[in-house]
Amino acid sequence: IVGVIDLVEHMLPFGSEQWEIFAACYNAPIPSGHADRDGDSLGRKFKKLYKVPKPSGNGACPLHIERSKRLKRMIKSSIAVATLHLDSSTEENSEDE
Repeated sequence: IVGVIDLVEHMLPFGSEQWEIFAACYNAPIPSGHADRDGDSLGRKFKKLYKVPKPSGNGACPLHIERSKRLKRMIKSSIAVATLHLDSSTEENSEDE
């Protein structure tokens, strides 16, 4: 689990294409003969981690769960920034015409 989270932190993948690149990086150090994981399965594994609800009571959440929730917020932020950048580029191009 930690290996998946570490790589997510490094790559911040979103979208199926980026998850496939993520899978290639994840599978690279795995010895031959072992089953490779595809982007969809690794994306689902990460999603399972950040979807875990915070425990009631003392509210202490395991570190790997907290970390996955933080990384999901970072991914959402990077998507928002990319979308804003794309929107502003589109507006600039339409003004030039």
